[in-house]
Amino acid sequence: MQAHRGDRIWVDGCFDMVHFGHANVVRQAKCLGNYLIAGLHSDGIILLFANKILAEIERHKGPPVFTQEERCILLKAIKWVDEVVKDAPYMTQLEVLDEYKCDFCVHGSDISVTESGQDAYEIVKKAGRYVEVPRTEGISSTDLLYRIIRASKESKSMNLELDNGFNSVSCSPISSYTSGITKYTPNILRIAQFSSSTNGHTVDTLSSGSIDGIRAPNPGERIVYVPGAFDLMHVGHIKFLEKCRELGTYIIVGLHSDKVS
Repeated sequence: MQAHRGDRIWVDGCFDMVHFGHANVVRQAKCLGNYLIAGLHSDGIILLFANKILAEIERHKGPPVFTQEERCILLKAIKWVDEVVKDAPYMTQLEVLDEYKCDFCVHGSDISVTESGQDAYEIVKKAGRYVEVPRTEGISSTDLLYRIIRASKESKSMNLELDNGFNSVSCSPISSYTSGITKYTPNILRIAQFSSSTNGHTVDTLSSGSIDGIRAPNPGERIVYVPGAFDLMHVGHIKFLEKCRELGTYIIVGLHSDKVS
């Protein structure tokens, strides 16, 4: 990754149901520059030739769960994001990179294609303005949808007819969550990376056994403890945490276990 460095970096995507995989690609992108711009694909664009509204994401991937405004709020909450640009084209254009003075575009190692099967990053790749970073294994928006449907089907307390919806969801039968076993296990290094400073880099070494980037409360600070499940992070969580921040200067989030949640 260090072979490519720039000042302003562009990373785009649907960022639907924002999860730690999204945060990780943003973190990796921020490591490559000083200012990170996240391009957000629209919910809908007006197709004048058809005289109708057709979702940009839906054309290529299917309808998003969260609206563009919700996804924008969630993206802005990620500490490595400096700016969010709405209505970014699904196929990344050089004109967009130039307009926002970005040196290159960053994307994960997963394949992204348009409705016609064309590489969504073909143009920037040919121009030498594309950098690929490793995707985070074991997590995707599709997997999250599968888990939601699976949990709903298995819940005896919910009397819902989900068969049609379950069968229509586009997800692989060999998804990492079909057996209930995830392929991804967070380790101390990944936790340290996510606790890093806003430039994406950890600020200390792990030799001391401490987690980088997490400071201790200063004497006299007002400390607020916030417990919760925080499952499927959404705008309500962000708004709630912002309110908590108004009550104090040091926030401790207590995360409920899977069993308790």
